[in-house]
Amino acid sequence: MYMPEKLKSVMLLPKNENRLLLQSFTNPDGVVTWDGFGSFYSSEEDPASTAERVFKEYFKSTALHVRLKERARLNYLIDKPSGLVDLDVTVYFVDIDSSLPIPDHTKLFASENIPYAQMHQATGKWLPLLLEGSESINAQIKLKQSSDHTIGMVTEFTVNKR
Repeated sequence: MYMPEKLKSVMLLPKNENRLLLQSFTNPDGVVTWDGFGSFYSSEEDPASTAERVFKEYFKSTALHVRLKERARLNYLIDKPSGLVDLDVTVYFVDIDSSLPIPDHTKLFASENIPYAQMHQATGKWLPLLLEGSESINAQIKLKQSSDHTIGMVTEFTVNKR
């Protein structure tokens, strides 16, 4: 049985009080998607150092250390026409204050106004759990994509609190 390479990434979700900072992407068809801030990491990095790097790159910060709070470990198995993708994502919250300049194509959303309909379907399942609770979660998410460039449909979602 073919086992895909395991990809590893982080997602950073900056918070200011009860508001979450998200960034927008527009695909070639003009569809806007909102998401957190992320990056893949290599064997030379761990999730926390990658999250710090992401923060410094996106926010042009020179902070020596960023106060991160790990909230989730997600395993995505994505079935695409080009093959199976096995992706681990570590999700961090980071508190920001109003003095931090925010990048273009970003917006602070009150927790009750998160644009779930304009996010990846899987994010709409795990993000509310993180915003409502204080416990971290582990989740396994299986997605089916009709093409390599579409957002996947969730076929299975299993969550455990840590």
